[in-house]
Amino acid sequence: MRVLCLHGYSQTASEFAAHLRRVTALSPSVEFTFLDGPHEVPSLMRPGKKGRAWWLPRRNSDQQWEFDGVDAALETVSAAAAAGDVQAVLGFSQGAALASLIAGLHADDAAASPVPELRLVACVGGFPFAPASPDYSHLFRTPLQLPSLHVTGANDEVVSPAKSNQLASLFAEPQRCQHAGGHLAHSGQGCASLEAYAKFFVAAPTSKL
Repeated sequence: MRVLCLHGYSQTASEFAAHLRRVTALSPSVEFTFLDGPHEVPSLMRPGKKGRAWWLPRRNSDQQWEFDGVDAALETVSAAAAAGDVQAVLGFSQGAALASLIAGLHADDAAASPVPELRLVACVGGFPFAPASPDYSHLFRTPLQLPSLHVTGANDEVVSPAKSNQLASLFAEPQRCQHAGGHLAHSGQGCASLEAYAKFFVAAPTSKL
């Protein structure tokens, strides 16, 4: 099984891979493929450097969020999935919101979705995909049936646990795991969420729903 890994806003694929090294080490039978978002933005963690984003968020005149460039993000994911054997998506922060959108598109029309063989979705420090534009709210009117894992930092000050729980509630039977850290995929060696990732990707059912 191959898992597409979607970084957070202003991260890069290599930075996300470094952050998830303990996660990937616990699941040697799983292939984790890290993608770069299609949009270049200033890095929030490395002043003067560039990062990547899946879309460019902005407020419109009504102070509603609009996400520019989502189509390019979906095309990037679709191109990666076309290589085959992709059954799961793992997203962090902005990437988690994108992962939920991919799950919604799959529920709506699996064959036409960016990841046609999608079976599992993991969202880490994520928030609901709910901009005024593009409007995909129709995808989330009924709970998504895909098995999902939702990892939240108890001290996350970027995406609150409440926001992450809102995202989890879009799924019919979400698995939830909270670690003691902040806006991170885990809080270090010995963190319970590390085992949760391993169990999810190795033991979760992957038969066609």
